Amino acid sequence: MLWFSMLLMPVVAFKASWCTEDGFARRSPGPWLAFAPLLAASMYLEYQCFKYTVLPFIQVVGNFKHLGVKLSFKAWLAVAIAMSVLNKADMASDSIFLAVTLRSDMCEDQRISRVWSLIDPWCHYSTLVIMSYCLTFLQVIYPLIVTTPSFGEKVDYVVGAAGGAKLTYFNFLGQNMNLGDTLMMLAEASNMCS
Repeated sequence: MLWFSMLLMPVVAFKASWCTEDGFARRSPGPWLAFAPLLAASMYLEYQCFKYTVLPFIQVVGNFKHLGVKLSFKAWLAVAIAMSVLNKADMASDSIFLAVTLRSDMCEDQRISRVWSLIDPWCHYSTLVIMSYCLTFLQVIYPLIVTTPSFGEKVDYVVGAAGGAKLTYFNFLGQNMNLGDTLMMLAEASNMCS
């Protein structure tokens, strides 16, 4: 859901931005207001996933830690929620930054472009921002490729050894994957920290 919003958020932010007399782009709070319901929905979905994954997580990890420090469940959960919100807000800020950069290129004075051309005359600043923005999508593309079962591979989607379920499968690249690792990779790609 958030990755799809990263495709639309720059459009919304671009339409909500304008050029000022000093040659810089400004934006309204509209993009952040549009992001708020997406953030709320994604946090709700993360909580729904968390209810099913917290027990296997603690069975594997042993106790709740952050930066090597043991934490109570409540403290760990507060840290995890804060990190999830910040990760998701980072995605929105990347989109807004792209939009404001592109709008700044359309401003009459183009002050950022002029300064950047002194630093690197061969690469336009907005081109660098667009390339960096496109590279952020590798954060979701790579985990999807690595976690996709190979063609014809029947995967029993059960985490744990209940009922003789398979615990591993071969992915699209021919690597043997564990279902727990798959779950963690997909959670990280979704910017889930809990």
